[in-house]
Amino acid sequence: MTDERLSALVSRLVKDCEDYRDELAVDRIKAMEYYDGTMKDVPADANRSKVVSRDVRAAIKKVLPSLIRTILGNDKVVEFAPVDQGDEAAADQATDYIIGQTELMVRTFAQGLKRVFQGLLRLVVKHQDRPRMVRLRGQWVTFDPRQWNAGMDATVNTGLGAGTRERDMMMIQMILQLQEKLLMTLGPDNPYVSPDNLYNGIAKSAEAAGLKSPDLYFTKPAPEEIQRRMQAAAAKPDPEMQKLQMQAQAEAAKAQLTAENERRKLEIERELKLIEIQQKGALTRYQIDAELNLKRQQNAAQLLDGEPLAVAHIGGMPG
Repeated sequence: MTDERLSALVSRLVKDCEDYRDELAVDRIKAMEYYDGTMKDVPADANRSKVVSRDVRAAIKKVLPSLIRTILGNDKVVEFAPVDQGDEAAADQATDYIIGQTELMVRTFAQGLKRVFQGLLRLVVKHQDRPRMVRLRGQWVTFDPRQWNAGMDATVNTGLGAGTRERDMMMIQMILQLQEKLLMTLGPDNPYVSPDNLYNGIAKSAEAAGLKSPDLYFTKPAPEEIQRRMQAAAAKPDPEMQKLQMQAQAEAAKAQLTAENERRKLEIERELKLIEIQQKGALTRYQIDAELNLKRQQNAAQLLDGEPLAVAHIGGMPG
């Protein structure tokens, strides 16, 4: 089959679908009017009640939230369990495949909801006649839809990914670790990770864990508080600079102590030398006095015996 023939076949199928859609348009509009309780083609009888029962609509609205939670609120829409030994890998593959197909189906359906939400936006901008106060992210705020741009684009978040909650939490943890590294390396005023980015990562991790309100577990800091803390951190001395200053002070104290020890050592050596000299002088004087006394005694003995006096040598033997 050539490309031209395939293109013509697809175009014809699309044209048939559009024609069939146009044929059913009137019936769809009538069905939606019946669903809402509007029955223009069935006029009420005279003097009879005009109340229309909406049991079908009430039943659908009652069951629909539970169905949505069942489909979109679980980690896995379906999970196949192995029966025989060796079926574990096949069961996991089948589960991942069905999850992927379900995601494709939901995202395709979301493309139709995109037009619905854009229509709702246009209706609100057109018919809202006064400002409204609503609770947004835990705070009451006032807004005026009449100032909005009715042509804004819309993105539908399906809340259903191709993986499981474990995969989402793993990805969030990787992002948080990268943010932490950037903050530790470049500081809190770096151009890559702001405090809002960090809080968004923390909030997403809580949502990935299945917690609906991250505000119950983490508080988003106000810009004024962030600015105050950053100014306080900037005024605080740098830890590295403090470390260098302490090292310099320790080295100066060590050098001063070494110099003091050398000075004391020299003083002690000088005092010991002086004491040694004094001791040698005292010993010399003692020796001289002892020799003088001995010579006097010898001379006195010689005089008594009538012998001539011997030559006295003071301070030891002559050289």
